[in-house]
Amino acid sequence: MADHVSDFDAAFENEAVLPVQYDDIVRGDARPPEHRLLFAVLEDAVRCWQLYASATSPVGQEIFGETAAWFASDDDASPFTFVAICHLFALDPAYIRQGLRRFSERQRVTGTRVVPFRVRRVGGTRHMVGGQAQRMRALG
Repeated sequence: MADHVSDFDAAFENEAVLPVQYDDIVRGDARPPEHRLLFAVLEDAVRCWQLYASATSPVGQEIFGETAAWFASDDDASPFTFVAICHLFALDPAYIRQGLRRFSERQRVTGTRVVPFRVRRVGGTRHMVGGQAQRMRALG
């Protein structure tokens, strides 16, 4: 494995899933409803990680603890486990875990709350993912 980071890798350094992978996962009505449900479970877990990674309240810490345990588990006995969902969508669990750890590390190092990516439904099955800069442009 090379020690240098390519320009392509650097561009998506903060992403747990590449945009092209995300688009493939949620495109159109090609996915059966149960797949969309499982993807929503993964989306919600990522959102909980982002919102509660630096929580100081007992409730927030509990939510983060449960979410972190779900991501850390290698269990694939149920379709609702992290590993099973990753396999369904051809995602690498280790890569997603690494991205979540980097997210938490950035929050810890900067001492500021990192604005999580927002996933919003647009017209049923289409999605948009964007950070604070995109929201600021939309408001401006």
